[in-house]
Amino acid sequence: MEDTEINPTEEAIFEADEPPPKPKKPDGRKRPRTEEEKKRLRDQLARGREKSKATRARKNKLKALQKKEEDEKAEEDLYERLRERKVKKKAKDELTSEVERLKKELEEAQKPKLEPIKEEVIRNEKPQTPEPLTTTSLRSSRLLLGLTARGLMAACWREAGQS
Repeated sequence: MEDTEINPTEEAIFEADEPPPKPKKPDGRKRPRTEEEKKRLRDQLARGREKSKATRARKNKLKALQKKEEDEKAEEDLYERLRERKVKKKAKDELTSEVERLKKELEEAQKPKLEPIKEEVIRNEKPQTPEPLTTTSLRSSRLLLGLTARGLMAACWREAGQS
C-alpha cells in the first residue's frame, strides 16, 4: 500500500495531464446566398449608406449654423466691450482735461497778478475843496443819521478832510 500512495499508477498520471476535450467549432463558412438575397442585402446596404450620409450632412449643417451663431454672438460681445471701453476712455479723457483745466486756473489764481503801472498825466489843476456845509444839508444828514449836532459836525469835518 505504501507503494501506491507514493507511486501513483500510470493511468492516474495520464488522466491528470490531459485537458478535457473541447467542443468542436462550427465550420467558419457561411451558407451560400442566392442571387435574390445578395441583391436585397446590397440594396439595404446602399440605402443605409445614403441615410447615414444624409444624417451626417444634416448634423454638419447644424453644427456649422451653431458655430456661426456663436461666432456672431462673440463678435457682437467683443464689439460691445470695445464700445464700452471707448466710452469709458472718452469720459476719462474728458475728466482728465477738466482736471488739467482746473489745475491751470488754480495756478493762475495763486500767482500774484501785477498790474501794469498806469502813467497818470499830472495836471496843474487846483485840488477840489469840499463844499461848505450848509445848515440844510446838516439837518438832513442829522435826521438821516440820527446824530447830535456836535457829532454830526465832527463827522462832516472828518469826511471833508479825507476826500
